[in-house]
Amino acid sequence: LVKCQCGKEDVPPGSRSSCEDPVVLCGSVCDKELNCGQSEARHRCKAKCHEGPCPPCDGVTSVLCRCHAMAKDIDCKDLTGNPEDTKCQKRCTKKRNCGKHKCNQQCCIEVEHICPLVCNKTLSCGKHKCERLCHKGHCPICLAASFEELHCECGKSVILPPIPCGTRSPDCSEKCSRPHPCGHAPLHNCHSAPECPPCTVFVSRYCHGAHELRKTVPCHMGEYSCGRACGRSLPCGHKCIKTCHS
Repeated sequence: LVKCQCGKEDVPPGSRSSCEDPVVLCGSVCDKELNCGQSEARHRCKAKCHEGPCPPCDGVTSVLCRCHAMAKDIDCKDLTGNPEDTKCQKRCTKKRNCGKHKCNQQCCIEVEHICPLVCNKTLSCGKHKCERLCHKGHCPICLAASFEELHCECGKSVILPPIPCGTRSPDCSEKCSRPHPCGHAPLHNCHSAPECPPCTVFVSRYCHGAHELRKTVPCHMGEYSCGRACGRSLPCGHKCIKTCHS
């Protein structure tokens, strides 16, 4: 060694005869640059000339938080270089890419603000949920498929699998086989609706006041008004002058 540990003083010739002899310490302040302080004015070691690494700095360093919204004073001995240690309390108010939710992250440094929530809206098929991350615009079509045959109501028409989710029952040219409460045979084709259309078979039916009998009343209509004056006797003895009514 030709210099002391801090590098300021020359080692006197002959002061060390073996590499195992103690190293020379000059007694001056070390003054080596440390890894703390501002970049333009780093702190320096205040200890006297010493062996090994410089001891921890007893100063304070002002560090910008990771989103650069504010500075925070941290004891130099506690500096780690980890951005998580300098997070500020400011919450991000920018909207995420879905356009619906706010970021709300603490000390945010995100650029795109990707929404991590699952969309979970019901797809057009009415059975399954959208599994994409929360997004703008319409959800995609359902990609699920059934591997069972899809029959019409009477079972005579069939669609073979695979069948995309949301596919309607096949059209059928056969007459509906469901019994009607009125007892008439259905005039419409096989269908998958919960209820059949109203019965349209013509029947004979009196009006509300039994003034006339019509033979072309659709079955589902029930009684009707003929448009004449009611004519029923009232408690006072007069006749009702209202139009034919129930």
